[in-house]
Amino acid sequence: MLGQAVDAALAVDRRWPITKSLDPGIGAVAADPADLRRVLDNLIGNVRTHTPPGTATHVAARRDGASVTITVADDGPGLSAAERDRMFDRFWRKDPSRSRQAGGSGLGLSIAATLVTCWNGRIAATESAGGGLTVTVTLPQLSRSP
Repeated sequence: MLGQAVDAALAVDRRWPITKSLDPGIGAVAADPADLRRVLDNLIGNVRTHTPPGTATHVAARRDGASVTITVADDGPGLSAAERDRMFDRFWRKDPSRSRQAGGSGLGLSIAATLVTCWNGRIAATESAGGGLTVTVTLPQLSRSP
């Protein structure tokens, strides 16, 4: 699924380069596959919408105990700490002058956060090492049947 989301983003516009890394043997997570794809598409699409062409993105997934951690990290301009605190709020936009016609309703990240929370997961945003933005989604791994 992660690979499909990256491939789709590259098909939309290759001016935003994306690399991916997926640890082997991650297994399935406790999330609806279509909605998880919606979350991934939103996170990756936001890089394209809110950063200049050429902004590099790295998407990764790794197993972390009984959870799977997915990160979408970019090297764009990033957000301030105050903006990161609000970015999952309904209708929040970094640039309040943006109209619906010029770029979204301000609901995508709120919906993503709601879905992740419904799956007993966590979503958070931090500053990337180079000053960009990293969004981390942590979801419970499905138990394997014996």
